[in-house]
Formats: sequence, C-alpha cells, structure tokens
Amino acid sequence: MIMTNKTINQPIVVIDVETTGLFPFRNDRIVEIAAVVLDQNLKITNEFVSLVNPGRDIGPSRIHGLTADRKSTRLNSSHANISYAV
Repeated sequence: MIMTNKTINQPIVVIDVETTGLFPFRNDRIVEIAAVVLDQNLKITNEFVSLVNPGRDIGPSRIHGLTADRKSTRLNSSHANISYAV
C-alpha cells in the first residue's frame, strides 16, 4: 500500500512474518509473527510479537535471523494460539 497525504480515519495493522525458508510446498513454516497497530498519525499504539513452533527445525538463520538458542528458550506458541492472540 502506498501512503499519500490523505487523512487516515481508522487504525492500520502492519503484519510481518519470519519463516524457515521461502517455499511452503517444501515444508517451510512460520517461525515468528509480529504486528503493529498504527493510529491516524501513523504512531504505534499496540504491538504483538511471538515466536511460533514450526514443528520442524528453524531452517537457515540467514533467512530470518533467529538462532536455535533463541528458539529453544521462547518457542512455545502454536499457530492456533497465535491466531487467537491476533
């Protein structure tokens, strides 16, 4: 979406995901999801970040910047828990 100088009358949600790779048909999965809510002035009013258990190894760190150490200490959310939280 391209932002213009028009007035924004409602919040905007920006979502970002990190994955184990680039090919879901090769069993690559989401490992982290984040979202921010922006108000009419594009200021962050709320945010959400969670690691997601992909049910497999986390893949190459060069794809997402996560390490196995970080994964093992915090990775406990399932996709179902994430969809409820968001």
